[in-house]
Amino acid sequence: MILEIPAQNDPALPDLWPSAFLGFTMMQNRVAIPAWSYAFEVLKPKNVVELGTHEGGMSVLLAIAAMNYGAKFTTYDRSETSPKWI
Repeated sequence: MILEIPAQNDPALPDLWPSAFLGFTMMQNRVAIPAWSYAFEVLKPKNVVELGTHEGGMSVLLAIAAMNYGAKFTTYDRSETSPKWI
């Protein structure tokens, strides 16, 4: 089965995109925040690697969670438009 990702401007899904974490835009929907919080609590990772930083909202979320659990956080993005603080 192939799942089709709805367009960001789809009026049937007004709440899904964009969302933000601490003021930083993230492309994941708002359910990502509690889902990742739960994943860190259960899995207690030692390393976290994010591929595709974009505007950095998810990076901030993952970096804070990694710090709280003593994990190393690394993010990669090949775009020149990624925030310079990353």
